[in-house]
Amino acid sequence: MESLPARPAIDRESIVPGVCMVDNRSGLFRLVSSTGQVYVPARVLLDSGAQPLKLGKAACISLGIRRSELEPCPFQIQTSLGGASNRSYFMTRESIVVQLRHDHPHDSSQFGVRAVVTSAESYDVLVGGVVLYQMGFRMDYWTDTAAYRPGWQSGDGRLSELPVRFISRDRPLGSSSAVLASVAGFSGVLTWPDDLLEGNMSADDTSLYEYVEEV
Repeated sequence: MESLPARPAIDRESIVPGVCMVDNRSGLFRLVSSTGQVYVPARVLLDSGAQPLKLGKAACISLGIRRSELEPCPFQIQTSLGGASNRSYFMTRESIVVQLRHDHPHDSSQFGVRAVVTSAESYDVLVGGVVLYQMGFRMDYWTDTAAYRPGWQSGDGRLSELPVRFISRDRPLGSSSAVLASVAGFSGVLTWPDDLLEGNMSADDTSLYEYVEEV
């Protein structure tokens, strides 16, 4: 039974294989800034086709990131849905710590990395390969599962599963309120209106640099 797909083939055709959203209602995923500010994002996208850790507008504000803490990003930004971008981006000088199940006795894990800042409002955090690869993430859209290796630093291959939903390219049916209710309940395949995923598309993703006020 474990080899059976999580959904019919006709439904899987619209799924983006390497992009899923973490159900973070229990706070299992959180970020910690270099100053110790803790942030538990509501909308966490895992994107195996992206390189960096990207902070959306809400994350930048909640972590208290200032202009003086940023510097130009030295590499090209790429995501699964938006392709590559030649635009200029900025990133944090200091590492942002990604923590998973920080208070769990066996499955807690963390990784520090500098983050690209954006003004995206369609996600709070987009987790790319720089984190996914190091922490041994596995995503399987056949079974609708994602997992990481809590003991990645010691070479432990044991996996700990995360509650996720994969992203569909299909436009949602019904009203916007119905879509939001589905997201809030984390039920079914997540389908989005165009503007909800635009922050993942580098062509529309604007650097937050101009909006961060110096204090």
